[in-house]
Parts: sequence; C-alpha cells; structure tokens
Amino acid sequence: TQPTLSMMIQKLEEELGVKIFDRSQLPVQPTDIGLRIIEQARMAVAQVNQIKEIINEEKGMIKGVFRLGIIPTVSPYLLPKLMHIHSGNKYDIRIVIHELTTDQILLGLSKDTLDGGILATPLKENAIKEYPLYYERFFAYVSPHERALYAKTSLDESDLNATKLWLLDEVHCFRTQILH
Repeated sequence: TQPTLSMMIQKLEEELGVKIFDRSQLPVQPTDIGLRIIEQARMAVAQVNQIKEIINEEKGMIKGVFRLGIIPTVSPYLLPKLMHIHSGNKYDIRIVIHELTTDQILLGLSKDTLDGGILATPLKENAIKEYPLYYERFFAYVSPHERALYAKTSLDESDLNATKLWLLDEVHCFRTQILH
C-alpha cells in the first residue's frame, strides 16, 4: 500500500542519510541523488532477474515474462502470426506486448523495461543486436509528368530528388528509413 511504501522509502532515506524524494512540492519528485539511486536500483533488479534466468536455464526450464515493444505500423500484421506461434509453445512464457514508438522501444530496451522490440531497421544502435525478420520493397508513385522516372521499372536512390519527395510525419519510422 502507499503508506507502507512511503514508510519504507523514508526508512531507506534515514539509513542512507540522503533524501531520495523532495516532498516539499507537489507532485513529489526525486532529488538529483534520488534519480541516481533509482537508476542503480533498476539495474540491481535487472541483475537479480538475470540471475533467475541463469538458474532456470541451468535447470532446463524456460519460463517467465517476455516484454515486447512493437511499432504500431507492423503490429496488426505480425502479432497474429506471433500469437499463433506462441499458442503452440511448450514453455511457460507470458508475452506482454506494448505498442510504442521507435524511441520509446529503444528507451525501454536501454532501461531494461523491455526484453525485445520489433522496429523498422537499420537502427544503428551499438548496444542493440538486430535480427531482420523480413524485407519490404519500397514503392515510388511517380507522376507521368516526370517522364524520365515514369518510364523506369525500378529506381535507384540517385534517381530521386529529395526536394520533391512526399514523406510521412517525423514520428513515422519509415520516414527515417527513406531519409537514411
């Protein structure tokens, strides 16, 4: 309960000799040292969870929760297939799915609040291992007034004039793919 949690936090603050939360203003906010302590606590919990995974692997048991972030662009197409595969799974794994933006998924992976993500690649993130699930072709819709392009059956990047492209809003990951 909230009062019990508050008492435990106050006891921890007394034991450590620092204020983790500033209660002088509402809403209550972590102090600077509190933010560092909270981040360290998150890492400690992640390490404990990894120890549990090691023990389960050693015992030949695969069980637990897998937290998956997926971009909304592909979730309606991939989730039914993923759930079909999971339903025949003999392991005791509960999949928790979160529809998130690419930035939110990357943050969740870095903070260990997600175990995996399905995103548009390439991400160019050194700390993340990418495994391609599939490749999609890009299609260009070209005006007949652009005779040279209109006559081609396929286009190269060098054929396109970036100033004449119509793109999705910045929040769409496929826009980033086209620009990079």
